[in-house]
Amino acid sequence: MEDNAAERKAKVDEYLETVQRYVVDGLDNSEKRRSCLTVLFLVFAGVDGLGRLVHSRAKASVVQRFKGFLPRLGQKYCDPDIQERLMKVRNALMHNVLHHAAFLSAMYTLSSTYHHLKTTPKGSIYVNTEVLYKDFCDAFEEVRRQFAQDKSLLDKADRRLKREWFDPSEDWGGATPPPPISFVR
Repeated sequence: MEDNAAERKAKVDEYLETVQRYVVDGLDNSEKRRSCLTVLFLVFAGVDGLGRLVHSRAKASVVQRFKGFLPRLGQKYCDPDIQERLMKVRNALMHNVLHHAAFLSAMYTLSSTYHHLKTTPKGSIYVNTEVLYKDFCDAFEEVRRQFAQDKSLLDKADRRLKREWFDPSEDWGGATPPPPISFVR
């Protein structure tokens, strides 16, 4: 039984390490974070994935998972109007690389952080990607702590992941192979 628990933990840890590598560490470079779109793509993907692991319903929709995870980023993200606006930005960005519903800033100034998630006079949302990245990193660390402490949350996440085995001898010219973990469909 203990080996099974260790295997479940290892599988969830593998997914968390993927998020750590591609989102948290992948953006842990101020040069990369200058691209607001890059930050949004990666953070929104992280929110989608982590939301899928922790949502109360295994078959929750993308909208439910995304909006359900946002409050973990902080109090500002609990407002249903802000959740809806961020969902629209996420959809526009992920589906057609447009962020017509948002003003984006990567500057970390008092003024830009104050305006984060505020509505502009024309009705768009102002997103400071530096603040969003920091809020995501804080939420990610909290989720990691919860997985370490809450066996039922860990078990739920384990049931939503599966191992993918790839032949390590298969060489694609130095290309990054897919991660060894994926979501159960």
